[in-house]
Formats: sequence, C-alpha cells, structure tokens
Amino acid sequence: MVLGEIASPLEAELWGSDILAALGGAASLAAQAMVPAAERSGSPEALAILRVLGALGWPDLCTAATEAAERLAALAARLDSLSPLRVLERGYAVVTDAASGRAIVDAATVSIGDELEIRLRSGRLRARTSARET
Repeated sequence: MVLGEIASPLEAELWGSDILAALGGAASLAAQAMVPAAERSGSPEALAILRVLGALGWPDLCTAATEAAERLAALAARLDSLSPLRVLERGYAVVTDAASGRAIVDAATVSIGDELEIRLRSGRLRARTSARET
C-alpha cells in the first residue's frame, strides 16, 4: 500500500502499523523517507500517517514525524481559517453576478435590474437589484 492508496485518515490509523512493517520497520530508510513525502502531500491521510509514525516509530522517526505532523496541522488550520466557507459561517455572504458568476466587490459595477446570487452559510438566494448606493 502506498500513501496515495489510503482513502481516509481512519484508514491511515488502522493500517499504520502494517504500513510501518511493510516499510521495513521504524528504523528503515523507507519509513524515514515517508515523513517528508507525507508532509509534502499535505492531505488529511498524510497527517494521520505522520501521527501514526510519531506514535509507533523509532525515536528519531517519532520526533521527525511528530514535528512534521504539527507543521502540517498548523498549516491546515491556517488554511481552514482563510476558507471562504469559514467566512460564511461567521455571518458574511458572497455575492456574485448571476449571469457571469463574477464576485461583486463594488456596487458601482452593478446595474439596476441585474440579478445577483447570494451565497450564505446555508443555502443561496437570488435577488434583483432595485437600488444602488456607491
């Protein structure tokens, strides 16, 4: 099994010891090479593999895998905080021109009668512009 074949973080945790054994054990060069490969991947499954290697691996491997997992988790949290979906959860909306799909960032670009699509945390609305203030 290779990293790309792991379908979920749970699967990575369940197969972790088997993966480590298949790599030739915790002290093997293959296991040590798995750390940078998993970190580069950046996937949730890779993070799970790093956590397994950190828990089951040889001391140097544990340290490297744990540090890589922490870096990857921090990057994932930062990326998640910037997600447009997180912004929607805080009560904001994304407004796009219904015809072109372009984001509306300036009221001056919208004409009276233009149809807008408003994306909320839960669902979407269609609206027609009846007035504009710039």
